[in-house]
Amino acid sequence: MSVLETLSNQVAENAAAARPLQVCIGVYWSLVLVEIDGKCRAGISSTLHGGTDEHHHGKRSPVADAGHLTERSVAELVALTQSDSLLEASVGFATLNALLDVPLDRCREVNAEELIIEQGTGKKVAIIGHFPFTPHVREVASETWVLELSPREGDLPAERA
Repeated sequence: MSVLETLSNQVAENAAAARPLQVCIGVYWSLVLVEIDGKCRAGISSTLHGGTDEHHHGKRSPVADAGHLTERSVAELVALTQSDSLLEASVGFATLNALLDVPLDRCREVNAEELIIEQGTGKKVAIIGHFPFTPHVREVASETWVLELSPREGDLPAERA
């Protein structure tokens, strides 16, 4: 069973009990707000881009039913993780994230750069995506791989993953 199938099964009960309240697709982040048992939960994901620009060439919209996604069931929104449209997949992952049960008492606010530097100094570090702190990680890690859809100098193309 794939990781995605495992996660989808894990949230299936929450998906059945939830209703979608809002779907926002931004340039960098997508957000889905759902209600479960009278409580609101938000999930975010990176807004994925790439592929062909079908929308401007008269083909299917990159997001079917855009503007009407809250009319779908939450399970249908989670199923978008499997979509060929990267924008739809972004909505699917944000929905899945909203449904995950997170033990809030075990959460802490931490800066990703600080954590990676703390845990990665002198070690081999792989980063998915090129972040502003990447040069700093390269300075302290023994070896750094950055897997990037739009590689910059020193990055590896994502397909090398």
